[in-house]
Amino acid sequence: MKIHSKDFRVRKGGVVNLKKWPTVVKPVYKSKEQYQKLLAEHVAQLSLQQQLLYASNRHAVLLIFQAMDAAEKMAPSGT
Repeated sequence: MKIHSKDFRVRKGGVVNLKKWPTVVKPVYKSKEQYQKLLAEHVAQLSLQQQLLYASNRHAVLLIFQAMDAAEKMAPSGT
């Protein structure tokens, strides 16, 4: 799986319209084992990139995680 960062990059002063961004993508794995391998590779790659950005002290990374059921689990009982 290749992620094209230009598809997600927002330039300084840019405007983001999240309604235009997809929330569902096709799975890129065929099995749980393949998923675990891909996840480990991506975590390692992201860690290396974060270390480079931290060392340069010039750029930052914003990660947005979408969890549709997270709010439901966080809501108090009876709501």
